[in-house]
Order: sequence, then structure tokens, then C-alpha cells
Amino acid sequence: MTAFRGSRFPFAACGRDVTIYEWVRILDPERIRVGDHVIVDDFVFLDGGGGLHLGSYVHIAGFSSIIGGGRATLSDFSGLSAGCRIVTGTEIADGSGLTNPTIPPDLRTVHRGEVVLEEHVLLARTWWFIRTSVSVKVPWWAPAASCWPISSRGRSTSACRRAR
Repeated sequence: MTAFRGSRFPFAACGRDVTIYEWVRILDPERIRVGDHVIVDDFVFLDGGGGLHLGSYVHIAGFSSIIGGGRATLSDFSGLSAGCRIVTGTEIADGSGLTNPTIPPDLRTVHRGEVVLEEHVLLARTWWFIRTSVSVKVPWWAPAASCWPISSRGRSTSACRRAR
């Protein structure tokens, strides 16, 4: 595997000891802030969207993604296990607008939110944050397929159980 220092990308900010592997896809890097001691494995997709902040000592494992055009923060000592997805925005398919990215923006109904993983939070599987803004607090460990926080009223919700 070929690895690159984070300084290779035009991030808004990039700390020390940042390793980003060769097969990472990054959109809007100028909207991404990266702390110290961060590793992003191969086959990860990061979208700067409305702003992405990776704190220090963060690891994002392969085949994970942070997409959707909203805002996301992975605080210090947090991480994503292999295959994890954080979706910060979506089109609303309720008849209020047309859907798909080829449609002019004024004819679409798109909602983007904010996802914050606070310190020491590890997501171990897919999370869809749709039509909401969510803050996941410590100490959480989210095992496979156990978490689906969804809200239509912008309140912070979570269907997760606390790890024992």
C-alpha cells in the first residue's frame, strides 16, 4: 500500500503525522480540517461538503465513507470501523421536489444536517443520519447494524445501546 502525508492534499488545515493511503477519494478537500496522528485507509470516500473535521488520533478504516454534503466532526480518539457510512444529507422523496443530482437545485428538496462523534466514539457499522443533526456522546461503541438514528424534526435522537 502506498501512503501519502496529509500535506499532499489542499486541506483547510492538516496536523502532524497524517497518513492517507493511495486509494482514498476526497471531494472538496479545502473544506476538511485534519488533526494530528490521523490514518485514513484505502477505499475511503470523504466529502468535505458543508465542512468535515477529523480530530487528533482518528482512524477511518477501509471501505468507509462520510458523504451527503452536510457537516461532520469526528472528535479526538474517535473512529470508523471498516465499511462504516455516515450520511449527512439526503434528498427528500415526499413529492415536494424532484430527486437526483441532474435536476436543477431549485427543483429539488435536499436536507443536510450535522453529525458529531464526540471523543472516544467508535462506529462499527453503517449509520444513516437522515433529516437530522446528531451528536453521539461517549462512551459509545456501536456494534454492527444496531444504530439507525433518524428524526424528521431536527431533534437529536439515537436508537443505540450503550456498550457494557
